[in-house]
Formats: sequence, C-alpha cells, structure tokens
Amino acid sequence: MGEYINPIDSYNKRIEAISEMLKYYHVTNQEVLENTPRRFLKFMDEYTSALKNDYTDFKAFPKDSNQMVVMECSFYSLCEHHLLPYFGKVFIGYLPKTEVLGVSKLIKLTQHLFKKPSIQESVTEEIATTLMKNLDTAGVAVIVKGLHLCVAMRYREGLITTASMHGNFKHNPFAKEEFLSYVTPRLNEFKF
Repeated sequence: MGEYINPIDSYNKRIEAISEMLKYYHVTNQEVLENTPRRFLKFMDEYTSALKNDYTDFKAFPKDSNQMVVMECSFYSLCEHHLLPYFGKVFIGYLPKTEVLGVSKLIKLTQHLFKKPSIQESVTEEIATTLMKNLDTAGVAVIVKGLHLCVAMRYREGLITTASMHGNFKHNPFAKEEFLSYVTPRLNEFKF
C-alpha cells in the first residue's frame, strides 16, 4: 500500500516550491511571493477541473440533409512542455450519416480537450478520434492553428497548424478539397 500524502502538506509544498522558483528568478515583491503561488494553484485547479470527468454529451439529432457540417471555434490551452499559453482556432468538419451533433457539443468537446497542459498535435488527433468513435459519420476532419507563446516569446514566431483526417476526408479527395475550401480563408486570416 502506498504512503499516505496529506493534501494540506502537499498543497503547502507546492506553494513553497512556486515561491522558491519566483525568488530564483529575482522576484522580490513580497505580495507576489506570498500570493502568486496561491493564485497560480487556484487557476490550475479551475482550469483543469474539466479533467475530472470525461466529456460524454454527444446528444445528436436525426439529420434531414446530405450536407457536410463545418464548424469553427476558439481554444486556449497550456503547453505541457513549458506551461505557457497557446491559443487559436479549431476547424471541424464531419459528414453525417443518420444524425447531426449540436454545434455547441462540438465547441464544448473542443474546449474540454484543450483544458489541460497539452500539445496541439495530440489534442487535434483526440478531437478527431473522439468524434469518429461517438458519431455516426462517414468522416471527420480537424484542423487546428495555434499561436504558441513558448515559441513566440523566444523567436517572434510560433504559429503551428495541425490536421487530422479520418474516413472520407482521408480517402476521398473531393471531400477533403471541399472542407479545405471552407476553412483555408479563415486559416489564412489567423496571423500575428
């Protein structure tokens, strides 16, 4: 059986470690040294609260058309390598067979999956595979364009685009081309 870790002791150790890190980087403001560690831990607890539950709300509706569904939404995340923000746009397309998913569900799924320290490549694939698994669809396409501050703050660059294509988007060039014709103009607008 594992050693018992008192949550209060663990919390106090995290506060102390953050405070020591701030001191190491020459932060001398006493208010910052006393309160920033608590603010940071509170932010991380709130930010990652969605991780306590899997996203399972895939309420779909019977479809009455044969149209590609394309949606765009914003995201914010933290780079798991540097714990610095990255943010941008997500473009999702899918080809419904017998049902369509409410647009708000696509947004909630996307925001849920980005609410953790992550890398953009993994979340892009996770969105696509989650939708393929939970929707009655002939294909899913996901493109994510993000500005990574861990890169931009050091090199004045940092825009990264990732894509994941499944089903007809992977095997049917016409479906892929149609999706890209919708999202490419919006992708090109996202610049820094």
